[in-house]
Amino acid sequence: MLGTSGSESLAQLRGKVVVVNVFASWCQPCLAEAPILEREQQRIAKNNATILGVTYQDNTSDSEDFVHQQHITYPVVRDVIGNFVRGFSTTGATETFVINREGKIVALQRSQLDATWLQQTLPRILAERPGSQTS
Repeated sequence: MLGTSGSESLAQLRGKVVVVNVFASWCQPCLAEAPILEREQQRIAKNNATILGVTYQDNTSDSEDFVHQQHITYPVVRDVIGNFVRGFSTTGATETFVINREGKIVALQRSQLDATWLQQTLPRILAERPGSQTS
């Protein structure tokens, strides 16, 4: 997690709904998203879900300042060499992926998100139980 040594893996979050938000401290749309994501974190945490922030093309001190200034309480990791974002075929900040409890990406927003997108997307995914999806 940002501000600590070590590494984290999405596998450690298996069984949770994870909203992965790729952001950077220099990204203006990311600044607008931060309070929306923080409010959503407070709402979804009780449903075995979390927001996971992933910094993109950002240095540690700028990322830490952003997290502190925006009062972000959800976990934030720094993708130091870009492997994480490349693994998601991301095009950059800002992008948001919703991963279900089985570890599958089930929703994607490749531009600035708003509260409406989250409110329309998350309830269905939060209500799913592993193995209950229909393809």
